[in-house]
Amino acid sequence: MDNYGIPEQISTALQKNNLISASPQGNPIWHKHNLLDSKNTHFGFESHSQEDPIKKIVVTSSPVEAVSAYLVNDLIKKDNCPCCYVSFETSEQLKELDLTRFDTIVVSGNDQQIFPDNIPKLVVEDDVSSWQQSWLIRWHEIQKIMELEAKKPNSLSKKTSNKDRQKNQELEL
Repeated sequence: MDNYGIPEQISTALQKNNLISASPQGNPIWHKHNLLDSKNTHFGFESHSQEDPIKKIVVTSSPVEAVSAYLVNDLIKKDNCPCCYVSFETSEQLKELDLTRFDTIVVSGNDQQIFPDNIPKLVVEDDVSSWQQSWLIRWHEIQKIMELEAKKPNSLSKKTSNKDRQKNQELEL
């Protein structure tokens, strides 16, 4: 999952929920299941508490895009609206879902082609051509910040060291 920039706690949660596993070569295997009363299986997951109804659906063209959309929405935009993240390969797969039950249907600029014309409540994220690219850019920024922070001398540990030295000197006297 490191190749996709997906944090370990997210990949662990995906594994615990049986949404992903690894092939013997270590490549991700995305598990599909029935979603939203569909007859076919799709990759997807819901992000909400049990008592809150899902108001928004983010539709992507691949499982990596679905997870990346979650990371962008949750960690960057801090959007905590109850949401379903789902991937479809073709617009034909969308026809079996009742999209009218959602207040908002979100799609990236690249994934807009999987929707037929005139879908009500459709929000196209024009500034996002790929959820994964959007996430990877932010993930690399986060990693750089973490690396810089790790290299900085820790002022708290210096203060602790000075206090410890003072206590040791007092004890020696």
